[in-house]
Amino acid sequence: MFGRFKGKQAQPPKGDESQDNPAEAEAVVAIKARSELGRIVAGRLSDPNEDQVEQRSRYERILDDCIARADCISDDFYKGAAVHQIIELCVAGGDLLIARALLLAVRDNFIRQMIFESAPELNPTSKA
Repeated sequence: MFGRFKGKQAQPPKGDESQDNPAEAEAVVAIKARSELGRIVAGRLSDPNEDQVEQRSRYERILDDCIARADCISDDFYKGAAVHQIIELCVAGGDLLIARALLLAVRDNFIRQMIFESAPELNPTSKA
């Protein structure tokens, strides 16, 4: 079935930036995974059966790690994608001041809109 394609090299589409910054793309994936874990921990902050001090400490370590990793990303799009994940973590943890501060680092309008859709309380023009 695919015999007619033998010998032809697949070329990445032009403008495919994932080939330009593979280390930064991997950093975004790592931040997404850590942020998802952090959101689980943040969900446990309101559980009276959990050690609140330990859960808060774990949440803050994850948040600090994610911010440090995002700070090493130079590409605006990748940085915005990483910060989007961290903002969702902050919202889950009730840290809206940190989320608003991080929002200033997002320069890509598309990603800003995605953030406002997932966290309308951060949108200054929203009445939510």
